Amino acid sequence: MIEGLGLPAEARLSNILERDTGREHLNFGTGGNFGPLQYALLYKSMAAAFDHNQVIVAVLPDNDFRDMDQEWWQKTAPGRYRPYYAADFSIVYEGHFDPNAGESTWDHVEAVLRAYLASYHVGQYLISRSYWRNLHPYSGYNDYTEIDLARLKRSLEDIKHTADAHGAKVTVILIPRLSDFLRLHQAGTNRLGPVMERWGREVGIPIKDLLPEMDARANGNFRQYFLPCDGHWSARGNDVAASIVEPWLSTNK
Repeated sequence: MIEGLGLPAEARLSNILERDTGREHLNFGTGGNFGPLQYALLYKSMAAAFDHNQVIVAVLPDNDFRDMDQEWWQKTAPGRYRPYYAADFSIVYEGHFDPNAGESTWDHVEAVLRAYLASYHVGQYLISRSYWRNLHPYSGYNDYTEIDLARLKRSLEDIKHTADAHGAKVTVILIPRLSDFLRLHQAGTNRLGPVMERWGREVGIPIKDLLPEMDARANGNFRQYFLPCDGHWSARGNDVAASIVEPWLSTNK
């Protein structure tokens, strides 16, 4: 099983699934704004070479739509080398490949600070916590556009095409962030989940939206699912997600 293409820092989930199911999981989740198009390219070019019979794609709507938005990245980090879908869904690249990325003077200085100064980590924690507290309440579950949705569907279709060639089955889980829970409670909205689950049934890709069941099990305290410093799942969030995903996967092997 190749598990977790695109899985963010909730990587503990794959360890729980491997422990509980007794089936090997290879987690190809990658940090650094790695979007669904890149999941598809990673799977086709590298991960598919491993023996596997199932692919679990973990979609994080909180940033996965933006990760495929060329216009957004042109404003946010112009010149960054990364792939995008063109209007006709061909793949285009922007920027130039830098074989020495991560080797600047500051990169080396930061490595030393991380290794030897606890105060550096405290400062990073305080900055991160302030960032997450003041973050604009974007909800990937609700604020996506039709082109965002079309790109996501295309990336999953590309993954399924590669999986079909290797005799593997594709399953998808949708991971909510805190902002998605807040929008659900404030406005009662979850646009994405029903749309994607219905589309998945139409194209033969089982899709599980974790938001409704995780919310139902939170007893009103959905904040317990997240770390206060960076918005990723806490141990509790991972455990509850696993308890939902495991029985669902057992019926979608």
